[in-house]
Amino acid sequence: MIDVDGLLLRSPRAALATRSIGPITLRIDTGITAVVGASGSGKTLLLLALAGLLPRAIIGGRALVDRPIGMVFESGALDDGSSALDNVVDVAVAAGIADPLGCARNLLSRLGIDEPAQERSPRGLSGGQRKRVGLARALVLRPRTLLLDDPTAGLDPLTAAAVVDIVTAGLEDCVALLATQDIDTVLPRCRRALWLQPTGGAELVDVDALPIPFAPRPSAPFLGVAP
Repeated sequence: MIDVDGLLLRSPRAALATRSIGPITLRIDTGITAVVGASGSGKTLLLLALAGLLPRAIIGGRALVDRPIGMVFESGALDDGSSALDNVVDVAVAAGIADPLGCARNLLSRLGIDEPAQERSPRGLSGGQRKRVGLARALVLRPRTLLLDDPTAGLDPLTAAAVVDIVTAGLEDCVALLATQDIDTVLPRCRRALWLQPTGGAELVDVDALPIPFAPRPSAPFLGVAP
């Protein structure tokens, strides 16, 4: 569960601290909720604050988030000095997961990363494979809350759809908040969206009620270019 009441955020970085974000009020018990808004609207800031990684960003209100929390970073934040497999195993060990090696191998295999790819450094993997390794690293925690920062950025629509489908399939016991700019691929797979507005306000709405340009188009061609 994610339970947020009157949350006010401001970036602790001086260059970005001129505008507050919120108040944000929402309660999410199941499924994926998208977070949308223009660049700089605070999507990443919100996720980092909810993950407990930016406590100084919270200047008002409260946020209750079920733990453990799995976080998928836009940058990947993978250790290129280790193998893809070890990136996941290390998290499993730190979390006290039984049979961390077996669990990591099984999870990566289910995400389409075969054993030869598992032994490579993340820098030797494709963008889609790196995204899946990052997702495996979050899911190996068996999280109650999954926070995803633009997990489909830079991916083609087919790979992006596969990543979101993997997330959806893994949500039996957790809730997900997914920040995205992928209007055509991600939003049709979500029922709700938290819309961060230019004024700093935030509104939880049905995806179908999002305003243009955030509203998903009924049929988007491969390159996302309007016919």
